[in-house]
Amino acid sequence: MLRFWCTCCLIFVLLASARQACAGKVLVIESYHQGFSWDASYLRGLREVLASDHEIRTFEMDTKRIPAEQFSRRAAEALAVFREYKPDLVVLGDDNAARLLAPDLLATAVPIVFLGLNNNPREYSLYGHPHVAGLMERPLLFQSVSVARKICPFPIRRVLFLFDVSETSNLIAGDVFHDGASKELLGIRADLRQVATVEEWKDAVQTAGENGYDLIFVGLSQRLEGAESGCCNDEDMVQWTAQHSPVPSFGLWDFSIGRGKLAAGLVHVGEEQGRAAGNLARRLLAGERSVSIPLAVEDGVLMYSRFEAARLGLVFPAGLALNAVAVE
Repeated sequence: MLRFWCTCCLIFVLLASARQACAGKVLVIESYHQGFSWDASYLRGLREVLASDHEIRTFEMDTKRIPAEQFSRRAAEALAVFREYKPDLVVLGDDNAARLLAPDLLATAVPIVFLGLNNNPREYSLYGHPHVAGLMERPLLFQSVSVARKICPFPIRRVLFLFDVSETSNLIAGDVFHDGASKELLGIRADLRQVATVEEWKDAVQTAGENGYDLIFVGLSQRLEGAESGCCNDEDMVQWTAQHSPVPSFGLWDFSIGRGKLAAGLVHVGEEQGRAAGNLARRLLAGERSVSIPLAVEDGVLMYSRFEAARLGLVFPAGLALNAVAVE
């Protein structure tokens, strides 16, 4: 009898340990794909927080590479994975996943964490639910101009924000520029240009100086047409721009800053978004309701390349240098 009870206790301990080892199943539905630097970065942060005691499965909607008419099919495939996997929580990465999947997922009452949203969560019905929490990722365009003015050793009168014609770029254009082409900030003219092809992008970069620009801010480029692979590699375009621009070029995302790439920028950091999303997931899985979790909007991080900053003679005032992140 003693042996029987010892065996029962051992089984109980093993089962409890197994439950503790995997506290829940998390499905991450990416708008894009893991070869995209932003996705790879936020997934690292998410796994850092959750992977030790949660099972994580990912689904790539791949909307930076497939035609828009295939988005609905990919959304249906994502829902099929959701129903088969039966996760305890879903993470929606970026706007396309939120826009295409939120209505169906909300009907299930499974907790949802969103990250990387450029649009207002209300537009996707993701606001006001007790089991939903998340983070915004609106590029800090005008704040970036203010920072650039402080660190550049030359006067800045006019800057160019260069983007592709993707859905995310369109959201940024509408939200920040209100579908116009120019804004005035601190006496600096900021122009937005969206281009459809690699050829147009290269022309915009190479003629920036003669068109009166003192600085280029490099936006999204994955949806540019004309790339040999059919999909533009964001890091390749960043490197090409840095090498061929007649004026200094700054970035808006962390993966664009570095030696041989862009010199500096007030950027969103994918790993930070991933960690923050992972912590929100833990809170929801522990039973906390999002009425006590405020919507998070990133302030951005000043990041610079030591090599490129030295080459351009960038100067960082003490207040900015204190919290800046330096990379090679």
